[in-house]
This record gives sequence, C-alpha cells and structure tokens, in this order.
Amino acid sequence: MAKATEQPQDDGLMNLREAAAYLGITDQRVRTVLREGRVEATKNEKGYWRVTQEALDAYNTSKGQRVSGEKSYVVRLDPEQKAWLELALADEGLEIEITPRYNYDPEKAKAYRLARQAKLAAEAEAEAEEADAS
Repeated sequence: MAKATEQPQDDGLMNLREAAAYLGITDQRVRTVLREGRVEATKNEKGYWRVTQEALDAYNTSKGQRVSGEKSYVVRLDPEQKAWLELALADEGLEIEITPRYNYDPEKAKAYRLARQAKLAAEAEAEAEEADAS
C-alpha cells in the first residue's frame, strides 16, 4: 500500500518535509519535535502537520540549532584542542560555537586517552618483540 503524501499548499504554512528541509534535519526528527510540542504546529483535516516559518525560526533560536544552510559538526575537544581550533578558525574568519556536553568529564577523558596510549604502546612493543624473535 502506497503511503499518502501531502501536497504542498500556498497557505504560508510548511508541511513536514518542507520544515525538515528548512531546518536541515530529517523528516523523522521534525515529526518528533512536533509531537513533543517543542514547535508550535497544527494538523490539517487530513492529519498532516502544518507549521509556520516563524515557529521554526523560534525553535532554531531557542534550541541553539543550526540555521538552514550552515554546517554543524559534533566533536570532542579538550581545552587545549578548543583553543587551537578557535585560533585556526579565526585565521579563516570563522567562529566556533561551543556547546558543552552535560556529561563531559575532562579528568575521565584524560584518563581514557592515557589508557589508550598505553595500550597502543604495549601493542607496538609486543609486535616489535615478535618481529625480533622471528
């Protein structure tokens, strides 16, 4: 059975697919945001979501979401890496917006990095010893 799709209308409101394209996120993510009531929207008589551009702009602003057309990346940085990245981007006339993760623990991250480095060093040493033995 084919899934019904809403035809674009010229009433100043966007449908789900148009809203997703405007925000630069998936249709499913928009559907979730609308269901959760984080964007003011209505459903038409056929049950399709309808939302204004102003409501989407308010969501973008209030949630710190990227604006359509901008690129967004998620990276993990320690303070030294953050400072380096800010300088590198400033050289290109770009800015960085940092949104810290609620569960980021710098000490835990440092311990993880040190453990990983030790593991890699031990593996390299074992390979070297194996190569010497053959």
